[in-house]
Amino acid sequence: MEQPSHKRPMDESISAEVVEAFTAATVAAFQELCAVEVVPGEPGITDGDVVGDVLATLTLKREPDGRLVLAFPLAVLEALAKCYLGEAISLSAEILDDAAGEFANVIAGQAKTMLKGHPAHYLITPPMVHRGTLPGAGNDWLHLPFECERGAFSVLVRLP
Repeated sequence: MEQPSHKRPMDESISAEVVEAFTAATVAAFQELCAVEVVPGEPGITDGDVVGDVLATLTLKREPDGRLVLAFPLAVLEALAKCYLGEAISLSAEILDDAAGEFANVIAGQAKTMLKGHPAHYLITPPMVHRGTLPGAGNDWLHLPFECERGAFSVLVRLP
């Protein structure tokens, strides 16, 4: 996965609770929805554009608003969607977008629950799905890479 080219090590700008919440939420979401074990990689910070074949995004409503982006290579999303929906399902672009949005929604919802009472707590909006590049230059993103038997994908979070 091309993600991200401007990655740097973690610093104090992102709390350990936020990293843990989004990491644990991602691991739990794919275990529960797809019966797939995902393994987190080394978290970091990036300030580049978000790139992926399929990008599911949600606004994290707080003051100021944040954002979650779940970035997939198409082949990885297709494989995970088959696990989620069943092998017999024909995967149209609309069904893949819906699956990506559902994965992002579940991750954001579980992390929201884990952050209840924390200053980073938020409300979520319905997901939107994009393809290609999402401009993000100049914004610091928490970059959480994941690997599974189906391939690699990323969760990017911005909580200013």
